[in-house]
Amino acid sequence: MIDNNIIEISAIDSKAKHFTDILISNCEYVNAIVSQSKFLGSGAYGHAYQTPDNKTFKMSIDWGELEMYENIRNMKFNYVCDIYSIKKVVLENYKSSYPFFAFIIMKEFIHRVDVGENKRFIDTMEDFLDYARDEGRELNNIFFFEDDYVISDCVDYLESCDFQDHYIRMIEEKEYILSDIYTIQEFAPYPDLDIHAGNFGFMEDGTFKLFDISA
Repeated sequence: MIDNNIIEISAIDSKAKHFTDILISNCEYVNAIVSQSKFLGSGAYGHAYQTPDNKTFKMSIDWGELEMYENIRNMKFNYVCDIYSIKKVVLENYKSSYPFFAFIIMKEFIHRVDVGENKRFIDTMEDFLDYARDEGRELNNIFFFEDDYVISDCVDYLESCDFQDHYIRMIEEKEYILSDIYTIQEFAPYPDLDIHAGNFGFMEDGTFKLFDISA
């Protein structure tokens, strides 16, 4: 049943199944969405799908992520995906006699460009930072540098490596991206957010957005 954004599924014989399989086969709400959606991928904590109305539907057991999403769900960010709804799931008799908890979330779909290209960008940025450090500049990582001259040099470096405009824009708008990240970190249970090649993408207008912000 669904009541106040809590889904309860009971009497499950599920010792050999993944929790996402249980949700799909035992919850009409989940099955109706997944059966019409495109599988996007899976991670350590769950699965994600693209719905017909172009949203991301995610099932997860990362409760740190849930806490963070609940804290920021009513906030509006320019560089982090929007959160539309969150439902908690209680699975009775799943691998033990104790209730097992998961959650499902509906959020903004962000087009993830080729992960290999994202990785090339991050690797190239690391190469640039190594070069800048050799020049005596104190830099931490690809997002946390603030010297305007470094940004200009970085843009030149990326252009020389044939990156498309949305990667260039990402660096040029870095301070605004950081503002969103700093705000989220205030509400996150993690000391650092997880920003890697597989969890950011770009909107149709080329705007950078994080779509998975758990550690």
